[in-house]
Amino acid sequence: MSEFANSQSRPKHRRRTKAAMWIAASLLLLAAAGLIVLKALSYGPAAEAEEALRAADVEVEQTDSFIAFVPTGDRKSPSVLLYPGALVDERSYAPLALELSRRGYPAYLIRMPLDLAVLGGSRADGVLDSARDGSFVIGGHSLGGVMAARYAAEHPDRLAGVFFLASYPDPKGDLNGSGLKALSVFATNDEVMDRGDWGQAKRWLPPDTAYVPIEGGNHAGFGAYGEQRGDGKSTLPAGAQARHTAEAMAAWLESLP
Repeated sequence: MSEFANSQSRPKHRRRTKAAMWIAASLLLLAAAGLIVLKALSYGPAAEAEEALRAADVEVEQTDSFIAFVPTGDRKSPSVLLYPGALVDERSYAPLALELSRRGYPAYLIRMPLDLAVLGGSRADGVLDSARDGSFVIGGHSLGGVMAARYAAEHPDRLAGVFFLASYPDPKGDLNGSGLKALSVFATNDEVMDRGDWGQAKRWLPPDTAYVPIEGGNHAGFGAYGEQRGDGKSTLPAGAQARHTAEAMAAWLESLP
């Protein structure tokens, strides 16, 4: 190639490089802005959740993958795996995990990328792969329950049951024929969960699914992260919904084969 042709191609090459750099920088800025928006929309743990994490009567273990609440006395089976709701910090479910562990059931709060279970549907593997023995149930709150059901539908042989807290399965989480038992706990003052969709989703649940209402409870009350946008008002005292939910879950866990 002549020296003239080389000199003509250099400016084009520089323009392409500069354009690529601008595109990369723009994408990075958009990604950073997206993370900032997600963080602003996320729900962090309330004071009662932080207090539950410091409980002295159970063993609390925090890892990069989960937070475990383990009874210090006799342990019951199965253990509980909980997927958090969308944009809710997993620590917000510490009061519920504490109540379960006080009733003898180890409970694992699964950490999710960007607080979105849809980005970490297989995160239960981290606990199940390291478990030496014992059985497990999986479930979650809101979107967390949807993703937990999908995991259960794909891995029924690894689990004893599935629970839903203000949640329900979608077609990918169809549990019919899975052999798994299911529990659906819902709150009467919940104005976030779509009751129509919840009713329609019963087709993807086993016929013997147990349904338990929490009278006076709301959507956010399954965790401890303050008020949620669009939710109804709870008429329950602080901490009551976690206790009622743990009671319902413990009764169901006790009934599992």
